[in-house]
Amino acid sequence: MNFDGINTPVYCGQSIRYFLSHASINIYQGQIPINLMKFFPHLKQGYALRRSLTSIMAAYTHANYLHDPNRKFIIPDKLFIESFGSDIPSEFYITNNQTRILMQTAIDKGLISNSLNTFQSIKLRYPDTFYSDKFPSYFINSMCGLNYYFKEQWPQINDYLQNEHLWQQLIIETNLIDEICHIYLLILRQNGWLSNYKFTLTDFIFFSIKEGRSLFCQHLFENKWIDVFNAIINEDIDKLLLLVGEIDPRSYSNVAYHLALKRHNRYIIDILSYNIIQRTWYERQVFSCCFELLMGYDTPAKEIHIYSRIGF
Repeated sequence: MNFDGINTPVYCGQSIRYFLSHASINIYQGQIPINLMKFFPHLKQGYALRRSLTSIMAAYTHANYLHDPNRKFIIPDKLFIESFGSDIPSEFYITNNQTRILMQTAIDKGLISNSLNTFQSIKLRYPDTFYSDKFPSYFINSMCGLNYYFKEQWPQINDYLQNEHLWQQLIIETNLIDEICHIYLLILRQNGWLSNYKFTLTDFIFFSIKEGRSLFCQHLFENKWIDVFNAIINEDIDKLLLLVGEIDPRSYSNVAYHLALKRHNRYIIDILSYNIIQRTWYERQVFSCCFELLMGYDTPAKEIHIYSRIGF
């Protein structure tokens, strides 16, 4: 990877760090939300490659339904406003000749009297096209550009440029962000850009495997689970029969079964449903052996078994 252009390493200013540390990019495992931001610890600390910032913000707008019905504009939510339209000043100011200078330098030169937040800084340069309550998505580039430092403005960036481990993590995080953003777009296109579509773990597994972008799955699952997902999506029944004994298909809210439903292969669905029923029946028998009712018709074994499965 060449570390220039969109891959130039940067350090994020306060606005972006605030945004990233509070952002939720959720997908759902059953009713349980999984915030994908947990996979980006270095990004949340402010270390990034340029392209990862615009991609993560794009993923955020998709996950939180911030586009207007025609998908031409972004309608900022509370976090966008707190990060870029409130009392956190942007790091840089853009002069009339499109030169980027530090905000304090602009004040010292008398170009402005007080610090501006990001929305104010953009509005000053684009008064006819930028409105803080609804703006074209390309302004995300401007929002990022006003709030990150290159090594010329932040010399400490050289310290982390010499850290090989950090470099590798930044590359992994950047590639994962690209994959997540791509999958969001695929899901939205398949579902007619429906607003409030519930993005599921099953959706992400399906498109991650189908598109040959396995980085997402590698962050969540062991290799044997990824092998199961590949067998389901590629309809490799012989391989699935070998693998199904090594995993509990009820795990992750029956994700393997839901993936099979998405694949519409009746035989694979039957294999997994039989395995789920079989495992559940055997477990209930074990619980039943532990209870002998003296009177009444309660079913404590069944109730305790149900309780023991919560969260799987």
